[in-house]
Amino acid sequence: MACPHVAGVAALLWSHFPECKNNQIRNAMIYSAVESGSAGWDAYYGWGRVNAGNAYELLKNGCEVAGGDSNPPAGEGLSYYALGGKDQGVPLTPTPAPTPLPPTPAPTP
Repeated sequence: MACPHVAGVAALLWSHFPECKNNQIRNAMIYSAVESGSAGWDAYYGWGRVNAGNAYELLKNGCEVAGGDSNPPAGEGLSYYALGGKDQGVPLTPTPAPTPLPPTPAPTP
């Protein structure tokens, strides 16, 4: 049931702060979540329960303050600043492509 609630809070926040970028809205919701379960990220609660009021109050201070920078380094997209999942703050590196299988020989007639 969390996904519809989080999406609704994101839409509500974006309607009040249309100047914010998507990563800033997301990060503001993460920073303002109410802790549930063990401290930090956990497999059952993630970062906690979304709290629209806390996120709104955080975003009133400005998009940059609440949700981070919106000007990524050259060659990077906004996802450079996007936090999410249990690996927040860990730089993402591309996964190498798998080694292709050798071609299958054609059957002989």
